[in-house]
Amino acid sequence: MYPALAAAMLCAPNPDWPRFSEASMMKWFSPFPDDWRTGATFVHDWVAIGLFISVTIHIAKAVSDYYGVPMDALQGQKRDKAIVVPRQIAMFLMREETDVSLLRIGAELGGRDHSTVLHACDKITREASQNDELRREIAAVRELIYAD
Repeated sequence: MYPALAAAMLCAPNPDWPRFSEASMMKWFSPFPDDWRTGATFVHDWVAIGLFISVTIHIAKAVSDYYGVPMDALQGQKRDKAIVVPRQIAMFLMREETDVSLLRIGAELGGRDHSTVLHACDKITREASQNDELRREIAAVRELIYAD
């Protein structure tokens, strides 16, 4: 497949697009069907640069819209509870809904360390198992993510 066509398909509206794995991307978008290594490199570059960044931004935007927290606050350094909880939910959803590394998730949300992302994911998982309201909020944000 040609890069321009692959780019057009990446931008096409599809409700399942955040769940594409690198392997499925390679299967569909590789312009080099006879050499899987070259195709894998091509697809990895597209995925790393385009799809994952746009998916993480899309998830952060959905969290921002749901909680009424500006994007720059999610990516900022403030530690107010009204900002920290949505930021942690954004980290949790980025980890749950994508194959993006902890390091990249942290980078997308203000250059945070991978251990901060891991802590946020563990905390939200633990709290969601005990808090029905938090589970409903996460479900509502997921609906926003997949509604676009």
